[in-house]
Amino acid sequence: VTSVTSSQKQVRKETTSSVSQSKKQSQPQTQTKQVKALWDSNKKQALATFMSSWGTTMGQTYQSYDLTRDTNYAGIHFPSKLAQTDLAVDDTPVTAAWSTDGTGSADYNVVAIYCDVDGGTVGGHLYLFTFHNGQPEVLVTSQSASNGMNFKVTENADLVAEFQKVAAENT
Repeated sequence: VTSVTSSQKQVRKETTSSVSQSKKQSQPQTQTKQVKALWDSNKKQALATFMSSWGTTMGQTYQSYDLTRDTNYAGIHFPSKLAQTDLAVDDTPVTAAWSTDGTGSADYNVVAIYCDVDGGTVGGHLYLFTFHNGQPEVLVTSQSASNGMNFKVTENADLVAEFQKVAAENT
């Protein structure tokens, strides 16, 4: 009787240990944080449509620039040289990088660039549509790039409102 009881205890112990081990193995060892995309091709198209009509309203013509087409603003090619250019926002140095989905590790993750001049000239408007700390923000400059470029948050309420609206749309 004693040996049967001891044997049953051993079987129970091994089964419990086996189930416990199985539960531990089924739990993920590392948890990866999934970052939700803030920008996509539908939002890009919605912004392009708005910028075309908004530019007309402002008496300006804006061209879109992305990884397939650089602007040459004051001799700097955006977006290809964006990460290598000394940028500031309100005279505070910042980092900026192109992002296809609005996420990234830069201070400003740029999802769209619009400019109304090209060919190395200054005097027009260069807009960077960005996500700063996960929030949509439009930066603008119209200054030369002799010592880097200083941007400011645009004061154009229509432009800000539209970018925020487009950025908030579900896709």
